[in-house]
Amino acid sequence: MPIIGSLNGVTTGGWTEYARKIQQAGADALELNIYHIPTSLNVGCADIDQLYIDILKEVKSQVTIPVAIKLSPYFSAMASTARRLADAGADALVLFNRFYQPDIDLEELTVTPNLVLSRSAECACLCAGWRSSTVTSNHPWP
Repeated sequence: MPIIGSLNGVTTGGWTEYARKIQQAGADALELNIYHIPTSLNVGCADIDQLYIDILKEVKSQVTIPVAIKLSPYFSAMASTARRLADAGADALVLFNRFYQPDIDLEELTVTPNLVLSRSAECACLCAGWRSSTVTSNHPWP
């Protein structure tokens, strides 16, 4: 059974160090779970795409196993972002990352975990939309 390591990081050194360690531990592939919430008014869409590309290139320069990028659905130009990541060397894209959002009990003033898993209906909708996109390339995805 293939083992795919999932990595989340903050610094370039952290991404690359742990990517190497995951490969050395025997993983067959690596998923980069980039969780970045831009809060600066000076950061634009192209800057966010470039952040993902820079992390991908740094990690790819340090490991020989396939590297996938896990994406959230919150990109303003998903098809363009996917193309740029593929061109930068992504071996796969994982669509879409779901961010956990806790419930706040206002009466008890406590935070309650609220884990909502994907439903098959969501997958069918997302996959149908992706397959109908106009991305054309030599990349092996549908």
